Amino acid sequence: MKKRFAVMALVVLGSLRAEAQPLAPSPQFKASMDIAAALRSRDVAKVMDLLANDVVLLPPGRDLVGGAREVEALLKDFFGKNALEIAFSSLGSTGADKLGFDMGQYELTLKPEGGGAKTKTRGKYLAVYKQDEQERWRLGYLSWNSSEAPAPAPSPTPAPSPTPSPVK
Repeated sequence: MKKRFAVMALVVLGSLRAEAQPLAPSPQFKASMDIAAALRSRDVAKVMDLLANDVVLLPPGRDLVGGAREVEALLKDFFGKNALEIAFSSLGSTGADKLGFDMGQYELTLKPEGGGAKTKTRGKYLAVYKQDEQERWRLGYLSWNSSEAPAPAPSPTPAPSPTPSPVK
């Protein structure tokens, strides 16, 4: 009886120490990480391969950019002026049928190519993916914005007070 109890105790204790197996990343999360890697390497062709032809970007502080040609021109211009470091952390992703999403947080550091100070920002993103005919997940829509408070607007300079005219 004691021997059987000892064996049972070892089995139970052994299972308690077993580590939980992490869930496999979703295909949408993998797609976001592929885009991040292509952005880090400044590989416009690779980024474009991961986007839907009718992709729409909703960047902060500017109008939306739609279509593969417009996005490609934007990327070429951006990479021609900046080096970047980017890190993503997904807060959740999933998909059903031909649509999916990945949402999370990012940290972005930009360094102008012509010199100048680095700028660092952190924020959040929502990426919507569409599955193409080959069942590859391609970025359809991307919206992101900073989590940091905007810089305060400069206070207006008071108008100079009129100088009194001499009394005659």
